[in-house]
Amino acid sequence: MTKRILNGMWAFMLAAALPLMTVSCLKTEGYPDDEHEPTIDYPELEVAVGTMQRDDAGRLLAIAATRSFDTRTDLGATQAPNRAPLLRADGYRPYVSYPYDAIQISGALFYTVSGDRFPFLRQICGQGDLLVTVSAFTAYVELHDKPENLEPPLNTPPGMQIVVSDGMIAFRGPAGVYSCLLNDGANYTAIFSSHKKLTEHEVIKDFTPPLYYFYLNAEVGRTRLGFQSLLGEDGMLHPDTNIVWAELVPQGTYTEPHLYDVDELTKFPQSSLVCTLTGMTDSLMFVTAPAPSEIRNVLFDAYTVFTEKGQPATADAFKAGDVITITYDEPYEGYRPWIVFANTVSK
Repeated sequence: MTKRILNGMWAFMLAAALPLMTVSCLKTEGYPDDEHEPTIDYPELEVAVGTMQRDDAGRLLAIAATRSFDTRTDLGATQAPNRAPLLRADGYRPYVSYPYDAIQISGALFYTVSGDRFPFLRQICGQGDLLVTVSAFTAYVELHDKPENLEPPLNTPPGMQIVVSDGMIAFRGPAGVYSCLLNDGANYTAIFSSHKKLTEHEVIKDFTPPLYYFYLNAEVGRTRLGFQSLLGEDGMLHPDTNIVWAELVPQGTYTEPHLYDVDELTKFPQSSLVCTLTGMTDSLMFVTAPAPSEIRNVLFDAYTVFTEKGQPATADAFKAGDVITITYDEPYEGYRPWIVFANTVSK
């Protein structure tokens, strides 16, 4: 998206949404209160949604967008402690890499909405009210070799080069985050589509199912969120393609651009949990944990460090019935996940 289109999109959202915010709520319907565990397959969630991939740009954007809300309300001051470097069994120190060096949130509109109205979001973000952030962003990488006689675009931070600019909608709940990029807009409605995905260098269009649309509609006296499931996992047209709507409750705005270093977005305080391993696959552990923890699934990858009796180990050393201790990131206040990525697993 060009800078002109991006600016037009942001102006549209501000002009359409800000004067028309109301504090109202649509009655929710659907699922019993105690039905809170995800019913979708976790490996598919990892690939399709992007909440579980450590180098996934969509997760970074969602964290950056919602972090702007925390910054506005002074909830984002928690500093992550320095972590001791740990060795894997193969002798390497895992280092998580990311495609960008910095992300700027140029402005944002904040709302809340009940996740119970949208089963798709509830499966990822959890029950109750979800924070909804509509924002414009720019992703940067460090500029190592500046071309001669080429001035950077206006407002580009010194030493940085723009990779991509776009608009997005992001959702955050107790269980996780999700983001979706801006696709189109007309008639006081901004349309966000899951087929637009970020790579290391650009935004691409990938129509691999499933395919979802989100709508932000700002008409006189109300602002609404719509969700539409267009294509199912099997690539077939979803049997119910009607748009599900819910009223958005406005929570304010964020008008000052804020540049986040990627390290700032990815170094979080850690939590520790003692649980019992009940089974595992090549990338997923099934566990039982004492209340109030709701964690039942623990993902692991090449960045996870396994230890046994204080010595480096591999995942093969862990069997059903083992009492294990996991550590995982807490990216924001109130995080109560169902599924986490383990930084360390020990017994």
